[in-house]
Amino acid sequence: MSGTARSKWLLTPLQLATRAFTKWLPLVFIGSILILVHFGVADVRALAAKSPADVALTAAELKDRLDDLKWILGLILAASGLFTIAQGIAAGFSAQSFTKSAEDGLARIEKIEKDIRSKYPVFSMIEKLRISAFSNLTNTLAANSPVSKPDEGFNWRRRFYPKVPLIQRQELLSIEQFNPYEIAGQDDPDEVYASNLRRLALFYWSKFIYEKDRGFGNFGDLECAEYLIELAGRRIGRTFYLYNDLGNVRLLVLSARMDSLRQATANQAPVEAFKTLDLAIDAFEHSIEINPDQIRAYFNLAVIEKDHRHQTAEAIKWLERGLKHSKWEHEVVPEFTCATLFNLGCYCGFLAETEKRPEIVSKCLEALRKAAEIGKMDPNDVQRELLPDISMMEPRAMLQSRLTPRPLPEHGDLFYLSQFGDDATKQIIAELLPKLSANFRPE
Repeated sequence: MSGTARSKWLLTPLQLATRAFTKWLPLVFIGSILILVHFGVADVRALAAKSPADVALTAAELKDRLDDLKWILGLILAASGLFTIAQGIAAGFSAQSFTKSAEDGLARIEKIEKDIRSKYPVFSMIEKLRISAFSNLTNTLAANSPVSKPDEGFNWRRRFYPKVPLIQRQELLSIEQFNPYEIAGQDDPDEVYASNLRRLALFYWSKFIYEKDRGFGNFGDLECAEYLIELAGRRIGRTFYLYNDLGNVRLLVLSARMDSLRQATANQAPVEAFKTLDLAIDAFEHSIEINPDQIRAYFNLAVIEKDHRHQTAEAIKWLERGLKHSKWEHEVVPEFTCATLFNLGCYCGFLAETEKRPEIVSKCLEALRKAAEIGKMDPNDVQRELLPDISMMEPRAMLQSRLTPRPLPEHGDLFYLSQFGDDATKQIIAELLPKLSANFRPE
């Protein structure tokens, strides 16, 4: 006996009668309606046949005919009403049937989910750990950002990875290795998915910087960061801030590739390094095309011109263009505005050594004065630009010597003016130095 036949024997007589009634009721209604309409139309035809056009009817005969016609029309209207009632009843039965089926389906899904959780508890545990890991990531950002958009106001390069407690960052890494978010989070809303991918990308980017400073950066972290940014862009489009992130990752890729060639001469720099630099420039230029009202992309293009192309005058132009805007990306971030002004002062100080023009010195001092009004520079960054020899502590000097054979001064950008400028210049720089870090709060 088939499964369907067995199920019928398990039903009660009342259930069988109900099923038969709901099955045949629409057909009975439609049949009744058709019969009523048939007899109504037949009566109209008979009535018409009894009334020849050339015979005059008396008032009584005319009344009888009108009464017959009213009855026939009423019969047809009643048939139409029955049809409407039949439709409503059928719709009601269909809605009840659909609701019942939906409830049964949900019940089966809940049972399957419960069975899976009981048989495979590891999946439930992984999901709980994932929620916890991303919650900790968000909380770390919110707790250390001075602006409402935590992704923007936080110094990912220096303070992110070490600010995440060891257990929390290893928890996130473990979850990502077991079931990466780019797969597990596919069903999340676009903005949530892209935001989490971006944070993960910057997490791996910051991880590389943290480990590289300790002598063992994993290049795979940079590739992972670039990959995650690419996925975020596919979901929400290449936004200007994603282009900024991508450009910074590519600059670090360039640095990592050049570090692997410490023993090589300048002429042995790989073609890939120049391509990577061009890709980073393209990313920042695309960011400006999308949204020119920002500082970040201009800041990074200035760094490229100064540190990688040795075009200090061009770098100064990029910083001056960027400082026409107040927002770092979406918001004003005083720390980053201060850094941009400080870099402008340093670049002008560097250029003053070779060009020796009074207007360059004035521009340097004015930028430093504005930076000092904000006072959020890391004192280590300030002191580095005053050192007579930074070749052993400044990684960019090594990188520059790999890209071009042109030698660069190995002292800090402000060293020349602070030591060999005129007395007024030296005095102003000395007065500004402590003010540059007056509002800096070490982490």
